[in-house]
Amino acid sequence: VVNSNSTLVTYQWNDKYQNYWKSNRRTDQIEVDFISNTKVQMGLNKLYILTGGGTASASELSITGLKPYMDVVTVGETTYGKYTGSITLKPEFYYDNESDYAEFENWGLQPIVLRYANSQGITDFKDGFVPDIPAEDDLFSGIPLGNLQDPLVKAAIEDITGSQIVALKKARVKIPYTIFDRGFSKYDANKRELLIDLKDFSFSEK
Repeated sequence: VVNSNSTLVTYQWNDKYQNYWKSNRRTDQIEVDFISNTKVQMGLNKLYILTGGGTASASELSITGLKPYMDVVTVGETTYGKYTGSITLKPEFYYDNESDYAEFENWGLQPIVLRYANSQGITDFKDGFVPDIPAEDDLFSGIPLGNLQDPLVKAAIEDITGSQIVALKKARVKIPYTIFDRGFSKYDANKRELLIDLKDFSFSEK
């Protein structure tokens, strides 16, 4: 049962920051709770989510965060597997004068600073969520959003209604494509487990 005391997800920082947020009573930096007085309450007990290889971050947070409270049905393909959060660091945040960072004004850092877990402690789903109802998306068909010829929408509606949808047949041309390595994903296990041993590097003072 979801109420104002129910937790959607908790944030897990490193020990230093976790203790800092707790000692300063910054619960907003430690957990995300449901808001009971929101004006829009749909009262759902079952939710269908269409997924693909690019379903990540906030989308996966919604999937794992809602699962303890309702029946979440995923339709499509295995999700990306991103259970972490990051912050953006720009030079203008730390320098008063633009001339001080002119050489790297277009630079920035996006460090991973936390991971999240749902109310049952589920996290580290680096291989993504396998769909409850597998369906292959057609990236090149150009089907309008919500059209029943969309294979993911079709699979979801059929499961909801219990009736098979007879879609108009059309000729499909299979277009080959390649998913490029995006780093720190299920497509590159080596980068995900990357360890750097400083003994392998030599440093010299300038």
